[in-house]
Amino acid sequence: MAKKNLFTFNVKNLKYSFATSGVFESPIDLAYANSLALEADYDETVLYGDGIKLAILADDKGKTGTLSVIHLAEIYEIACGRAMLVEGGLGDVQQISTLEHALYYEVDILEAGIKKTVKNWLFGVITGKPSESYEQTTDNPTINNYEYPLTILGTVLQNVAGTADYTDANGNTVMCYRVSASPTDDDYATFGATVPTAKQPDAWLTFDLSGGNVSGETDDIIVRGTVGEVILDSAPTPVQIGFSLTGWTYDIEGTENVGATDKITDVMTLYALWIAS
Repeated sequence: MAKKNLFTFNVKNLKYSFATSGVFESPIDLAYANSLALEADYDETVLYGDGIKLAILADDKGKTGTLSVIHLAEIYEIACGRAMLVEGGLGDVQQISTLEHALYYEVDILEAGIKKTVKNWLFGVITGKPSESYEQTTDNPTINNYEYPLTILGTVLQNVAGTADYTDANGNTVMCYRVSASPTDDDYATFGATVPTAKQPDAWLTFDLSGGNVSGETDDIIVRGTVGEVILDSAPTPVQIGFSLTGWTYDIEGTENVGATDKITDVMTLYALWIAS
């Protein structure tokens, strides 16, 4: 059964950007947007054998949704290939193809009683021709509403350097549909000025404690590092009863030690090396 996760919220400061020869242009304001709804396009298939659940296969196609505006953005319509300037005004023309682009928006949320603005970029966005509705009332003479159907296809996540596709431990590429920034994130102030590259942060380091613990916690320690920094500068100091920590290794077998000046080069997993004390 498909999982229906619908999120609807007021939206502000909407922008869009199209790419030319693989490079995104400066974002352009898309005014008059008043709501955005996103729904996960996601299914799961459960595999059984001899009456036993063997596996669950995920089918994640991205997101779909609706963007509502109260005034048709002529420049956006032309950029999407749905309109063109004709003699006397704007022509609503046959759309021959769809153009993927990036879409930026901000939304206010309340967290622990504190209001904050979250900034977002959606990737691989396709908008269809908008539906139109008009309403005539006594108090408000004309209310126009345009509903754009959205499909968010995403973009392939890049590696740390942004030079190649990221692949997981099984060799799979990974799609990224949205990148969000909160006020505590490093690049929050400038996030939205340009379309970011969807890539891993500088580097995530996973420290496998190999039976040790940090303040009683035995889970792996995951920290964000920077390519070029010394690995051991980010290392925790675990303890284990009856053992002494002698260092860290690149492999679980403990055959390749991390040197005192070894640098972070990518996403890495390091393993604690113990000897009996």
